[in-house]
Amino acid sequence: MDRRTLLRAVALGSLSAVAGCGVASRNGVVVDGPGPSAGQGGTAPGGSQPPPFKSGLTPEALIQNFLRQGAGDPGDLASAIESYLSYLGGDFEPTMKNQLADAAHTKLTVVWYDSEMLAGQSPAITPLGSTGYAVSLPVVVLGTLNQRCVLEPPASGQTTPRIDFTLTKYDDKIHGETLRISNIKNAPPGMIISSDALADYYNYRSVYFWDAAGECLVPDPRHVPIVWDEGVRRKHLMEWQIGDPVSWLASGVTSLTPGATDPPTIVGKNIVVNISHQVLQNGQGQVDASRVITQLTWTLYDDAIRLGAFSPTAESPIKLRIDSTDNRTGGRFYMDNLTAARTEGRAAAAFAILDKDHKVRRLPSGNAEDGSPVPLLESADPAKTQNKDVEWAAMIRDRAHEDEGPATIAVVHRDKSGFSLRVGAARRDGAKAGDDLAVLRDVKLTGQKFLRPGFFDERMIVAVCDGRLYCVPRDGKASATLVTVPNVDGVIQAFALAPDGRRIALVTARGLYVAALSRSGQAVAAGPAQRISTILDQLSGVAFTSENWLAISGRYPYNQTPRIVEISLDGGLVGRTSSSPWYAKIQGTPVITSLTAHPDAPNTFGRARVFYTANGAAWEASGTPTELTPELETLAPVPPHETAVNAFFLE
Repeated sequence: MDRRTLLRAVALGSLSAVAGCGVASRNGVVVDGPGPSAGQGGTAPGGSQPPPFKSGLTPEALIQNFLRQGAGDPGDLASAIESYLSYLGGDFEPTMKNQLADAAHTKLTVVWYDSEMLAGQSPAITPLGSTGYAVSLPVVVLGTLNQRCVLEPPASGQTTPRIDFTLTKYDDKIHGETLRISNIKNAPPGMIISSDALADYYNYRSVYFWDAAGECLVPDPRHVPIVWDEGVRRKHLMEWQIGDPVSWLASGVTSLTPGATDPPTIVGKNIVVNISHQVLQNGQGQVDASRVITQLTWTLYDDAIRLGAFSPTAESPIKLRIDSTDNRTGGRFYMDNLTAARTEGRAAAAFAILDKDHKVRRLPSGNAEDGSPVPLLESADPAKTQNKDVEWAAMIRDRAHEDEGPATIAVVHRDKSGFSLRVGAARRDGAKAGDDLAVLRDVKLTGQKFLRPGFFDERMIVAVCDGRLYCVPRDGKASATLVTVPNVDGVIQAFALAPDGRRIALVTARGLYVAALSRSGQAVAAGPAQRISTILDQLSGVAFTSENWLAISGRYPYNQTPRIVEISLDGGLVGRTSSSPWYAKIQGTPVITSLTAHPDAPNTFGRARVFYTANGAAWEASGTPTELTPELETLAPVPPHETAVNAFFLE
C-alpha cells in the first residue's frame, strides 16, 4: 500500500507468574505498560533516508541505525552501500567495501530482532573494557528483497540464530571519539536491514492480477521505496503490472503479455495509461480492455483516491490508450476486489459455538436477533434441527446478493465415532416461518479431526480432515476431492483462505506456507507453496486480517511463551503500528486451539477483528481482550456451565 496500514500486533503472553496486561509493541511482542504511540508506516522520522552516522551514539542506537542503512532503491544500492559503510571502522570498512563493490548484485537481506534485546541493561551487549562492546543479537532472517521489490524467502536451510557485532572506539578527526562497527560475524551475505527499516522506508502495497478464471482480482504485494517520486513509482508499478507475479502466485492468476508501455500520467481528472496492442493478446485471445482498467485502478489506487474516484460506485479515472490511440475510459471496478466486496460498509456478523450442547449462537453486532439461535440451522421441530453436535461452522454470503445473509453453510458435526462434514445452500425462497433451514447434505468425508472449513467461493468449500486438504462443491454430488499442495509436507495443523479465496495459508510442523488456488473443473487445484519465515515457532493458527496480512499464533522462542502476532503475507513486516495495539491478558499458560479474523477492507485500517480460543474459551483480541461467553449472556440466556468456543465470522 502507498501508505502502510496502521499496524495492530496481537500478542499473547503467559501471565501465570505475574498478573498484568501484555501490550503489543511496534514489533508485535508483548511489553508491559500502555504501549507505544501511534506511528505512520512508510514515513520514517527524518524523511525518506536512514539516519546518517554521527558521534555519541550508544551501542543500542548504533546497531539500530546501522540496520537501517541498506534501505533504498533495490535496483540502485550504491548510495545505500555508502551509508552502510559509514558505520564501519578499522580494517573492516575496506574489507566490506570490496565485498559490496558490485552494487547491482548485492543482496539486501531483511532480519527481525526484538527491540527489547537492545533496551535498558541488555544481556545482548557486553562491554570490552574501555575499548568498546560486543553485541550478540538474536535475529530471524525473513527474506531477501529483490530488484522487483519482492521479498524472496530465505534460502533453504539458511539459519542465522544471531549476528555478532564488535563495536570499537576510534579517534576520528571529524567526529572525535566515535563508536563504530569493527567486525560482524554470522551475518547473511550482502547488506542486512531490519524489519523496522522495511516498514519505515518502503510502502507495502499491491499489484493486482485477475485470477485464472477471470472472476476476481488477486493482490501481489511489493515493498515500494518511499524515496521514489510519483513518476518513478508509477513507472515501476506499470512494469510489474505487465510483468509476472511473484512465483508462488503464478499458477492462480492471469498475466498480461509483455509489451511496450508508457508510465501512467495524471491529466486533469484522469490517469492516462498508454500500452501497446501486444499487451492485450494472450494464448486465449484478446483481453477485454475494461478488465485491464479494473486491475490498473486498484494497482494505482492512491492516484485514484487523490482524484476522488475510489469508492464502490465510482467510475475508474483510468483513460486507456492503445498504441497512443484513445480506447476506453472509466467503468466500475471496486467490487471486482472480493476483499472490498465482502467488507465494504458492513459490520462483521459473528457467531460462537457452546462447548457443552454444541450449538451455534449469534454474537453482538447490532442485529436485533443477536444472541438467538441461528434460524438457518435451528428448526422449531427438534427432530429437524441441524444446530446440534456442532464442532465447527462456517458461513459465506453470495457475491451477487451480499445483503441477503449466508448463501452457503458448512458444519462439522461430532458423534461417537468421530466427525463428519455437512455442506449446502441456505434456503431463502419459499421457506416457512420458523423453518428457514439451510439445505445441508452429508459429505463422504469423515475423520477424527477436522479444522474449521473455509471457502474458495460460495460454490466451493475447502476443508481439512485428519491433516489433509479437500474441496467440496456446495451443489451436486457431495463428494470430497483431495487437494495436493506441492512443496507442503506433513499434516496440516491450521489453514486460512484469503478474502478473495484464491490464496491459502497453511501451517504444518515445519512452519507457515502460502499457495495459490484456482478452479479446476468441479474441484480446486493448488499451486506450489512457498514457505514463509516467521518469528514464532510451533505454530498453531493462522488467519487473514487483511488481503495481505496474517495473524499467526505460536510460541515465541526467546521466552517460550505463546503469542499471537500479525505479519505481512511475505513475512517481512512484523506488526502494523497502532495507537490501540491488540493485546491479551490470560491467566495461566494459554493453549490456542483456534484463530480466525474478519479482515480490514483494502487500503483501510482499524476494522479487523480477531477471535481466538485458548484454555477452552473464546476471546476477541482487539483492544482489551473480551471473553465471548459474557457477550452472549447480555443478549440471551446461556445455559449454566456453557462456554463459547470456536468463534467465527460470516464471510
